[in-house]
Amino acid sequence: MFETHRLYLVLMIFSLLGPLLYSFKRPVYFVNRWKDVVVASLAMMAIFVPWDIAFTAKGVWYFNHDYTIGMDVWHLPLEEWMFFLVIPFACVFVYEVMNHMVRINIREAVLPFFYVTYGLITFILSFVFHDQVYTLVACGLAAALSLTAAFLKPSWSGKFLRMYIVIWIPFLIVNGILTGAVTKNPVVGYNAQEIIGLRIHTIPVEDSIYNFSMLFIVVAVYEYLKSRRLKNTL
Repeated sequence: MFETHRLYLVLMIFSLLGPLLYSFKRPVYFVNRWKDVVVASLAMMAIFVPWDIAFTAKGVWYFNHDYTIGMDVWHLPLEEWMFFLVIPFACVFVYEVMNHMVRINIREAVLPFFYVTYGLITFILSFVFHDQVYTLVACGLAAALSLTAAFLKPSWSGKFLRMYIVIWIPFLIVNGILTGAVTKNPVVGYNAQEIIGLRIHTIPVEDSIYNFSMLFIVVAVYEYLKSRRLKNTL
């Protein structure tokens, strides 16, 4: 079932399908947010795509073409380009659904503690494991973003954290599949010399930190676009 060159493509399609179909349902009516999500994703991609291309070229990670359709653009499979649009779209959809329908909020007092603690932990990891390039870059960026959030206290930081906690379930499923949880070989493999080696089942711990930074940037730009649009309507 999973041993197919369409695996990565099918995984992206299924990740997109639910949020896409439910985008037309009220009260969220997420279709009105599509443009902002795409722009926010493109802003994130300005950082993450060069990073991805450089790490692929350097051999920090690699893509197993037994599980892709074989179309590469700048050394990245077409499915990897889809990843940078599909995953933010799905996660911002979850973010907006929770904002509309969930009344449980993270206490304000918890937020500085989390962002400072997460920032310090990732900073220490980037320092201690500076010879592992994936650990260094992923943790360094996460530390900068987290400590910035602790200092600036954006109004959406609690809603972002709530979403980030919830999307751990799909994160474990999607990244688990990509890193070999259900296949003979991983779709995405990692150079053991460039990571700590600590894994959540098959997922390098760096991937969860990478995911934090990717989604943080997307939500930050998305919220900026929302606030600007709101000001223009006043």
